[in-house]
Amino acid sequence: MVQLNYWLWIKIIPMKHAALIESLKKYGTLTDKSIRLLKESGEWRTVGKKIHLHYPGEFCKNLYFVNNGFFRYYEHVNDKDRTVGFSGSGEYMTSIESFFNRVSSRQGIVCESKAEIICLNYFAWKAMCEEDPEFNKISLNISIQKLIECNRHLGIYASINTKEKLSYLCSLYPGILNMVSQKSIASHFHVSEQAMSKIIKKLK
Repeated sequence: MVQLNYWLWIKIIPMKHAALIESLKKYGTLTDKSIRLLKESGEWRTVGKKIHLHYPGEFCKNLYFVNNGFFRYYEHVNDKDRTVGFSGSGEYMTSIESFFNRVSSRQGIVCESKAEIICLNYFAWKAMCEEDPEFNKISLNISIQKLIECNRHLGIYASINTKEKLSYLCSLYPGILNMVSQKSIASHFHVSEQAMSKIIKKLK
C-alpha cells in the first residue's frame, strides 16, 4: 500500500501542476528546485460556483493559478457589488495590493464557474523568490506582463463604445455570457441591467 500511494503521488501531483509549470516556463527559467517547491507548497483546490475566495475587507492570502474555471473580481460601492475584473483558465489571480502589501483587500473574488486552482500563500511565494533568483525573475516578468496587458485593455476600452467593449470582453473570455449574470457584467461597464440586456441581444 505504501508503494502504491507513492506511485500515485509521483504520477498525480505532477499532472495537477503541469499547466502551471508550463505557464511559468514562458516567463523565464524554471529550475528543478522551484518545481519541487511548487509541488510541495502549491495547494490544489476545487472551488464550487458562487464560492468566495475572499470578501472585500479581508486579506487576500494567496496567489492563485486558474487551472480551469472562471472568477469575478468585485468591490462594494454604495452597498452594491460592482464588477472590476475577471480571471479564467491559465491566468494568475490575486488581489494585488492586499497580497503584496499585506493589507485588507478592497476587492472580493468569487467563482462563477466550477474551478480547479493552485494556491500559493504569501510566505511560500516569498520564500521561493528569496531561495531561487530565477523564480524571482519569473515573478517579476509576470508582474510586468500583467501591467502591459492592463494598460492595453484600458487603452482599448477608452476608445470604443459599450457594445464593442462587451464584444472585446467576449473575445477574451469565450462563454462569459453563460457564466456571469447580466447584472454583474452591466456593473462592470457602468450601465443598467436593462441597457446591458439590449446590448447583449444586439451582439447575438
